[in-house]
Amino acid sequence: MSVSYLPFIFLIFICTLSTSAQANEPLKAESYSGKSALYAYMLTSNNSETIRLVGKSIVKDNVIDPKLLDLAALKIFTMSEVTSDLDVDAASWLANALKAKGQAKHASLLDLTYDKAKSRKFKSYIRKAQNKLPKLKVKTNLEGDKSSLKNLHEDLLKKFKNDKTPKKGDVELNMSIDEVVSTIGYPFDVKAVNKTTKSMPFIGRIKYTHMEAYFDQIGQVVFDREDKEHWYVIDVIKNSNISDNMLDDQLGKFKQALFSEDALLLRKTAKSIIKQNLFSPELLDYAAERILTTKTYSSDYMVDAISWVCKALAASDNSRYYSALKTVAESSTSSKVRGYAESSYEQLNASDKNQYSQGMIYNEKSDSTADSPN
Repeated sequence: MSVSYLPFIFLIFICTLSTSAQANEPLKAESYSGKSALYAYMLTSNNSETIRLVGKSIVKDNVIDPKLLDLAALKIFTMSEVTSDLDVDAASWLANALKAKGQAKHASLLDLTYDKAKSRKFKSYIRKAQNKLPKLKVKTNLEGDKSSLKNLHEDLLKKFKNDKTPKKGDVELNMSIDEVVSTIGYPFDVKAVNKTTKSMPFIGRIKYTHMEAYFDQIGQVVFDREDKEHWYVIDVIKNSNISDNMLDDQLGKFKQALFSEDALLLRKTAKSIIKQNLFSPELLDYAAERILTTKTYSSDYMVDAISWVCKALAASDNSRYYSALKTVAESSTSSKVRGYAESSYEQLNASDKNQYSQGMIYNEKSDSTADSPN
């Protein structure tokens, strides 16, 4: 009698192994290609604007990779306790994406997220998604945390950098993301960029968002979608068209603002760094120097401003600032700043040996002066 059950037991064992393997698929870089790879890279970033863009894209796209939906569910779970307006908005859009395209297996993760969520707005979007998903609760086998999502982000970046796709032609207007990738390969970075039109009579300014991808071969490719079911190329900005003077002028203004004693200006600067994705190490070094050298806070506004600078360093995904944030988390006289610094460095890896330490910006200035001709 017991022998007759062996095939059945073996089948259960095989199914268990298969389920376990499927659980890890959303966290493997090789599971994604083309547009899905770019979406996964943006989804695992710490940039709220970029995460929100992926949420909107999942809702609008006609066809979406099921593994990307699993990844979105995991990302929502890791964002359970967000409270800032930008983070809440991004997480809510991911919940909206699962409402539109989610599956029964995502319900249990949404339940856990709802129980931990602190924002009423976020909770309301989670509840809408829960009500839309099939009533049959299927226990999810999806597993992942902030660390595993961070590792996936880095693995995808390696995938992009190691891509050996030969250039098959030029990027043309109206090409889709998949067409661009198949033509010139993967970009080394891709993100959401907010734009604002000039003020128009009776209308004012109109805000909109583009997706911008950066390629070593050509420069910057700008995507838009309007009401279409996919992103398409609207502009190609070649490397030679970007003026060094334009970049230097912008960097100079932001550097100066980072050392301002005007708390409102400092907070606005930190938010602009996040919104505009101004994550060059040259600028971020100044941000790190500011949080390390601010020992006392003139007002609650300054506490808020320094907290935003910490968030800007975390949003950069640059592990160079792990130590600086950790130092502030351990030594700041403000509990709020300590909290933001701690949550910020926890989003970064400690593995980068090229850590920023206090005073480096002045050493680099001295070095550049010494090397310059008389």
